[in-house]
Amino acid sequence: MSARSDAGAVGIAQIMWSIWGDVIQKNYGVSRESLYTSIEDNIYVGYMIWRNCLRQNKYDIQKANVSYLGVNNNNYSNKINFRFVNLVNSLFEHQFNSETKIKLVII
Repeated sequence: MSARSDAGAVGIAQIMWSIWGDVIQKNYGVSRESLYTSIEDNIYVGYMIWRNCLRQNKYDIQKANVSYLGVNNNNYSNKINFRFVNLVNSLFEHQFNSETKIKLVII
């Protein structure tokens, strides 16, 4: 949660309050303080914003990433995709707590 970008993005989801603050308050009821201090709120808001970007871009992941980031940066977009896949795998492993691992891959 202590992650801060040079541009001002905060937390695990690297959300920029200056860009998304009004949307966050209006649609998700998360305060700026909570966005900065709550892992759950930071991930939830990041996911909801990105999901809306994905829908608006007709489920094109690269375009959704550009919309979320505000810039077209393939290296950063690929890093986001890689980390997202790892996060989802970790969540599945934790949720199902089994030796059978579900592996997702980026196509």
